[in-house]
Amino acid sequence: MKPLSIIILIVFVVCSCDDDTFVITSRDYPRLITKPVTTVTSRGARFNAEFRYRGDKEITSYGFVWNETPFPTLRTPSTEIYMVNENIQDDRYSTFISSGLIANETYYVRTFIQTSYYTVYGINQEFVSKGSEN
Repeated sequence: MKPLSIIILIVFVVCSCDDDTFVITSRDYPRLITKPVTTVTSRGARFNAEFRYRGDKEITSYGFVWNETPFPTLRTPSTEIYMVNENIQDDRYSTFISSGLIANETYYVRTFIQTSYYTVYGINQEFVSKGSEN
């Protein structure tokens, strides 16, 4: 197809659409950031997160998921989960994980938030464990 034909086709498609065809809806879901892992010791590691926007739905649970493979989710097999079942009031939250970490193993952690409508995940943070108490 010639470049002029492609341009004409695009203009035709865009101009022939009704206003109702393109409905822009806002995604009013929570937005959050997985902050870098801190306090990595032989006793465990501290996971950190921060809200950027809470959205318009009540937060029913939040926490962290981590695994030896990138992009862990609540449904990923062998993913470890730290979950709190209450609505958080602060903009930042963290927890010290003191079990299930193997020394010299690379882990991927990210935060999550659940509402009655969404599960939203933060970005991956990678860290090398120094082990844990249990």
